[in-house]
Amino acid sequence: MEETNFIVNDIHCDNCVRNIKRGLKKVPGVEAVAVDAETKRVRVTFDNSQTDTQALRAQLAHIGFPASDTAALNSAASTSQTIKISLAVLALVVATFAIFLMFPRYEWHIPSNASIFVVAGVAGVASFFAPCSFPLLVTFMTHEVSDTVDDSRSLRRGLQFAAPLALGMTAFLLLVGGILALGGEALFASVTFSSPTGRLLRGLAGMLLLLLGLMQLERLPFHFYGVENLASPLLNMQQKYGRQRPFVGFVLMGFAYPLAGFG
Repeated sequence: MEETNFIVNDIHCDNCVRNIKRGLKKVPGVEAVAVDAETKRVRVTFDNSQTDTQALRAQLAHIGFPASDTAALNSAASTSQTIKISLAVLALVVATFAIFLMFPRYEWHIPSNASIFVVAGVAGVASFFAPCSFPLLVTFMTHEVSDTVDDSRSLRRGLQFAAPLALGMTAFLLLVGGILALGGEALFASVTFSSPTGRLLRGLAGMLLLLLGLMQLERLPFHFYGVENLASPLLNMQQKYGRQRPFVGFVLMGFAYPLAGFG
């Protein structure tokens, strides 16, 4: 058995639906016909050893309801979507370049003691959605935190999962903040948007991202085996503690998540 769909724009009433069903069922091998007048779709289930899509389309045209299969429409929709995405990317590139040109004209002020905590809080929330670590959200979203309908127990198990994750992320951010506080001022004093050091770092980062992209597309004969070997001990440790001591495993997972965002 095979199933195919047609778009029939001339479906206007119940009588049209009945005529289509009656006409298609005259074709040998047709098992079932479903007609949706609202979406103009006709779904036909048939024995492909007795008939085919071309014969069904010919029968529809013969009874006065010319049709087309959905493949062409899906292709047109896909092309339209590709064009829209391309235009959106182009607009984003133009907007980014415009912001780049305007950037030196902005006057930036050091935040006050009160607002610096707001900035730090927003930056911490934003780090959770870093593009490099964003794919790991699937792990968090699909993790089973409850197998019961008891709301109180579900909340308790959810907190047992979320609390160590938050603790691990907080530990990582505090560690990085402490390192920057101890030596960051001297290290980054000469790194500004327009300074030679800043331009050099942006250029190196851009080339590294292009290199990694070409490696992922398998356009360059390089591999990540060295990185995998370095990361495997941490992954093995997380899996071990995830089974034996779930709390410690979740802390390690929370610590690793913002670390991945630095990629």
